Amino acid sequence: MEEDQAKKLIGIVIEHLKSVKGDLDSAVDFVTKLSKKNSISPDFLLELCYVCGSNEMYVLAYIFAKTSARLSKGDTKAIAHYNIGVASAIMGRLEEAEEQYKLALKIDPINASTHYNYGNLLKQIGKPEEAEEQYKFALDINPKNVSIHSNYGILLSEIGRKEEAEEHYKLALKIDPNYADAHYNYGLLFLDIGQPENAEKQYKLALAADPKHVATHSNYGLLLKQMGRQVEAEEQYKLALETDPKNAGVRSNYGILLKQMGRPYDAEKQYELALAADPDDADIHYNYGLLLSELGLPEKAKEQYKFALAADPQHSATHYSYGLFLSEMGLPERAEKHYKFALEADPRHLATHFSYGLLLKQMGRLKEAEEQYRLALEAEPYDAGIHSNYGNLLRQMGRQEEAEKQYKLSLEADPKDADIHYNYGLLLKKMGRQEEAEKQYKLALEINPKHVDAHYTYGLLLKQNGRLEKAKKQYKLALEIDPKHVRVHSNYGNLLKQMELNEEAEEQYRLALETDPKHVATHYNYGLLLSEIGRKEEAERQYKLALAADPNHVATRYNYGRLLSEAGRPEQAEEQYKLALKTDPKHLLTHYSYGLLLKQMGRPEQAEKQYKLTLAADPKHSATHYNYGLLLKQMRRLEEAEEQYKLALEADPNNADIHSNYGNLLKQMGRHEEAEEQYKFSLAANPNDADTHYNYGLLLENMGLPEKAEKQYKLALAVDPKNVATHYNYGNLLNEMGKKREAEKQYKLALKNDPKHVRAHSNYGLLLLETGRLEEAEEQFKVAIELDPKKPNVRGVYSLLLFSKNLEMEAIEEMKIASMLFRKNGDNVRENLVLAWLYEDFANKYYILKEYGKSGEYAEISGNKYIEAGKQAGEKFKGISLTKGYTLKGRDRIRRLDFRPPFNIEMLEKILNGIDDASQSYKMAAEASLKENQICNAFSVSMSCLSEMLGYMLSVIEPEKVPKFEGEIKNWKGELASCEDIYRGNEKGETFIQFLYKLMACIENLNKSQKSTMLTEEGAFKEYVEVLGEIAKNIEGPLQKIIEGSAKQMDICRLKIIPYSGIETTFFASSTDISAELKKSYPIEPEIDHEYTPESNKFSSMLKWTHNPQIKFSMKSAGGVIAAVVLCIILTGIILKKFSP
Repeated sequence: MEEDQAKKLIGIVIEHLKSVKGDLDSAVDFVTKLSKKNSISPDFLLELCYVCGSNEMYVLAYIFAKTSARLSKGDTKAIAHYNIGVASAIMGRLEEAEEQYKLALKIDPINASTHYNYGNLLKQIGKPEEAEEQYKFALDINPKNVSIHSNYGILLSEIGRKEEAEEHYKLALKIDPNYADAHYNYGLLFLDIGQPENAEKQYKLALAADPKHVATHSNYGLLLKQMGRQVEAEEQYKLALETDPKNAGVRSNYGILLKQMGRPYDAEKQYELALAADPDDADIHYNYGLLLSELGLPEKAKEQYKFALAADPQHSATHYSYGLFLSEMGLPERAEKHYKFALEADPRHLATHFSYGLLLKQMGRLKEAEEQYRLALEAEPYDAGIHSNYGNLLRQMGRQEEAEKQYKLSLEADPKDADIHYNYGLLLKKMGRQEEAEKQYKLALEINPKHVDAHYTYGLLLKQNGRLEKAKKQYKLALEIDPKHVRVHSNYGNLLKQMELNEEAEEQYRLALETDPKHVATHYNYGLLLSEIGRKEEAERQYKLALAADPNHVATRYNYGRLLSEAGRPEQAEEQYKLALKTDPKHLLTHYSYGLLLKQMGRPEQAEKQYKLTLAADPKHSATHYNYGLLLKQMRRLEEAEEQYKLALEADPNNADIHSNYGNLLKQMGRHEEAEEQYKFSLAANPNDADTHYNYGLLLENMGLPEKAEKQYKLALAVDPKNVATHYNYGNLLNEMGKKREAEKQYKLALKNDPKHVRAHSNYGLLLLETGRLEEAEEQFKVAIELDPKKPNVRGVYSLLLFSKNLEMEAIEEMKIASMLFRKNGDNVRENLVLAWLYEDFANKYYILKEYGKSGEYAEISGNKYIEAGKQAGEKFKGISLTKGYTLKGRDRIRRLDFRPPFNIEMLEKILNGIDDASQSYKMAAEASLKENQICNAFSVSMSCLSEMLGYMLSVIEPEKVPKFEGEIKNWKGELASCEDIYRGNEKGETFIQFLYKLMACIENLNKSQKSTMLTEEGAFKEYVEVLGEIAKNIEGPLQKIIEGSAKQMDICRLKIIPYSGIETTFFASSTDISAELKKSYPIEPEIDHEYTPESNKFSSMLKWTHNPQIKFSMKSAGGVIAAVVLCIILTGIILKKFSP
């Protein structure tokens, strides 16, 4: 073949191809015409095909071979079809290649090369059975062809017939021991069956036969890389590239090795050279993307992944890795899209199923995640990692037994995997199997002593079990491995806090925040620590930082609310509780504490709602039942309160506080024996509770057991020698027992511990007043008033002290202030009673001094105040107060009468009107009495008779108005006879009736005689005045029992015990320290819902009034002081059982 002619023809064809834009059929037509015109032979065209093919000009080789096939016959035509098949296969025109091989074999069916290459093609297009048939035909024709044996071995190896494959490699090498391809492929077989040493031997033999065998150098490099002999592997890649510098595959694999050797920038250079050699290789773009991603160049990595997918849209590895990349970038929806593409391209792609499962788990789609893990296990049933992570998923789903099964399967596959032991330990801990969990943590650490999370979580377990020193050791080991592990520092701080090593705890929190200034859990727990040690402002700052990082962190909102509540900022506290509940409407502790706050803010109905919500979430929450009981008690719903205490004790039967406050409730309900039983239960649970001893003492005192009460007060003071309330009430008890000096000592001790204790000053003043030490008493009262000018009781006491010192106006003014304060407090009954009592004492004082006018004036004022108090009071007290008031008004009228001579009409008229007015008041007193009986009725009748008699006598004074007398005497006698029967046995009542008969006799005399004449006679006047005087003297006689009854009831009122609340301790559940656990490969920040400090609400009050009705007022002895003391006692409640905080 003429070289110039060949070059010229090739040039012409190339130019034509350009003109027809690569249209091969047009090019073949053009060369056919050209060949015919210039008489170019088919053999020449085959020579041109060979030349072009040898120079990798496969398109031209295809054109010349196809033209030759058109123009030739016989063997030449068969060779032409064969060469078209070879060129088509290389060009990717696989269907045409198969067609051409068939045409060649039709002409020449015994051509071994055609059968051989046709077999290669069939193997390539996935027809292994047909390919094997062609190899067999080829070997039948040429049994000693080493290439056919070698490629047949490759086919057999691929379809799993390893032994037959090995046999053909051996046959090839027997024929030609230096056949490099056979040694190379035999090495691949050894590698495939897990014999890397034999593989290496074959690679070496291949290279001995052909030192420039690129594929062997490349794959030998891969083998050495897998064997960890990275330097030797690099040498092989270099040798391969010396022979073929533009081999993109070798460059790519060399880049992978360099990346593994920690030389990323050298690797990057190899990837760039590889892509320069083959810009459309999806694998190289894919691997280059992985490298760039690791170098922290996400945008460049993303670009390479896109190039890979542009080159091969079905490239499953790229879709998979791009999905991982997008997942790490926080784009789960886009990541999912690529995982789906990867699985469309390769439905059994193990890594994609696995990673897609992780993504779905992260997205909270747990059921779908489970499906992916199952598909992954179908592809690889014995993969330890898949079983382990499937176990993690099942653990999260609460299917603990199934999770355990997966961990066990995982450990069967790989018993030396520290992560699996670690995660299995997490599960066992969650299942409450602490010892087994500890065993798994230990196994994890035996395998990997530097497993940070295992040390950390083992520390959590030890802390939970109270083995604090060992927990401390684990945290230290974790921090030796990773000094900047935020969660370890944070939880180590929690441990140190629990061990009361507060400075060290604070240091750990600070170290955690140096690494991660926005670590919510650390800010939160640091805030708890600072709050506990009293650094409230700093604690608030930490809570704010936690919420700046995570505004929805419920635990922080909750504890910040508690901090604000303790700081006296209830509105801000409420806002935090509301925000917490907005994020988590079922957060039990927030509902509970919000209830406490609302109660404190005086919103009991809303507090009750929060307690109900708490109990809806946890019906056995004893603290809520307990505090709900306190609230109901405060709302006077005592039976409901009792039910809550019972439910609290069902949940926590040995809680001393609940028993103690249940005792307080029962005491208030008057069930003293049951109350005593509860106090005993409480003290059995906690013998050193000073408050319970104290309240038990109060109960015993009320039960009339002062000696036993004293014993409890002493026990209370033995536990808490500085308890002001106990000293104070013990002083009250001693005072009642007549032990004045000892009582004084207790008051002094109370005031030593609390110089501003108003009631201690007040009751100490009373004691001093009782013992006649007026100046000292006054000093105590003044101090009490200075401390609390708005306490009406103390004002009243001071008023009576002034009364005892004969400072009348000062006493009245002070009592008016007391009355005004009672009114402001909404107590309209006492507002009037205190003035009634004081004015009554003034009435008695002036009566004794025989200043009857003044006495009467005060009696009327006192009576009016009693009447007003009665109108404001409830039904039970109303009658008592009205009877007392009308009686005093009657006395006022009687005390104003003057029965001394000279006797005259004017004098008589005043007496008659005065007695008539008095009779009306007494009649109203009887009608107001609570007891509707015969005496009251008889008294009303006798008062009516008296009124009519007095009216008759008054009419006699004006003769022109003298009424008709006929029949009146008879009626009066009948009515008085009835009254006399009812009064029988009542000496004063009988006396009163006898004087009414005498008055009736006087009236009869007046009627029989010359009325006007008789009234002018002094003797008649004297007789009438004497009778009227006796009537006035005995007018209260029939009503004596009624008056005495109302006086006694008033005394009872003064002695009345105001309902007692006792000491109430707001109870909190046990403190908690909950740390979330880490999960293999996918850590979750621990959210620590930590300890919270209980509040207390320990003080309520009891007021006991005492009054001795036998003491009478006398200005000539200490009785005046005593009478004042009596009313002082009434006003202050001398036995104040507890001061309000």
